[in-house]
Amino acid sequence: MTLLSEQPPPRRGAKAGYYPDPLGSGRARYWDGANWTHQLGPLVEQGAAKGKAVPPPTKVCRQCGAQSETFESTCPNCGKSYARTSGAVIAAIVAACLALILLIGGCAGLIVAITGELSEKYEISEAQFNSVQLNSTRDQVESRLGEPIDRTHEKDPPHGEVLCITYAEQDGGLFSLFDPYEFCFDEGRLYEKRRP
Repeated sequence: MTLLSEQPPPRRGAKAGYYPDPLGSGRARYWDGANWTHQLGPLVEQGAAKGKAVPPPTKVCRQCGAQSETFESTCPNCGKSYARTSGAVIAAIVAACLALILLIGGCAGLIVAITGELSEKYEISEAQFNSVQLNSTRDQVESRLGEPIDRTHEKDPPHGEVLCITYAEQDGGLFSLFDPYEFCFDEGRLYEKRRP
């Protein structure tokens, strides 16, 4: 690896300025009069003379109309930037940001609406959960508590294959579907109540 500090000056007595990069990047590198800096400048033509300073480009200020030969990004006459940021570009960026905000907000609202509707239809209170007695039938539980969110078959070694039904927690908010009340039945009888 070649170190910048080990590179010789562009030429003997070279003044500060941009010269072809001694590391061969294809760009100009700034020589501060004593050392090479990490500041890279414009592209240079292939085969450009190593000891010859790269001339600065001619820039015309959009604000004041002054013409300058400079590497600087701001006009030496009025201090305004040479960069062109058009109103159309700014408007497009603002519109994209607003669309993203609306999309995120709309999706969040839709999720809340859907999960809210689902959980209200299939939710039970803790008191209802606690009031269900072991050995009740699945029909008794469902007629008392209503339609469950889900019915799944699970393998439970002492009982074989069992059926578990799930209800959301009443007033549990958006996350009630992720922390449900479960009732598990073996041969149609409730043998376990759980809250994962």
